[in-house]
Amino acid sequence: MVQLASVEADISSDPFNFHFANSPIDLSVNAGIPITANITLEGDIGELGFDIALHGSISVMDQEIVSASGIVSTKGMGICGGLAE
Repeated sequence: MVQLASVEADISSDPFNFHFANSPIDLSVNAGIPITANITLEGDIGELGFDIALHGSISVMDQEIVSASGIVSTKGMGICGGLAE
C-alpha cells in the first residue's frame, strides 16, 4: 500500500520562487512482519537558485533500521545516513 499524505506548494513572483514541502510517501509491506518505508521531499526552485532535500527511512516493526538524507543546491550537495544500533 502506498500513501501520499499531503503536498504543499507556494509560488511567489517577486522574486520568482516555487516552494514545495510536506510530501511524505509511505510504503507499507506486511511479509509476516510489518515493514515501512518513508520518503519526504522538500525544496525551493527560483530566480536566486534551487535547493532540493530528500529524507528516507526504513522501519521494521516500528523500529527505524536505516535512514538517509541529502540535499542538492546551486551551492553544492551533501548526504548522510544512519543505521540502527
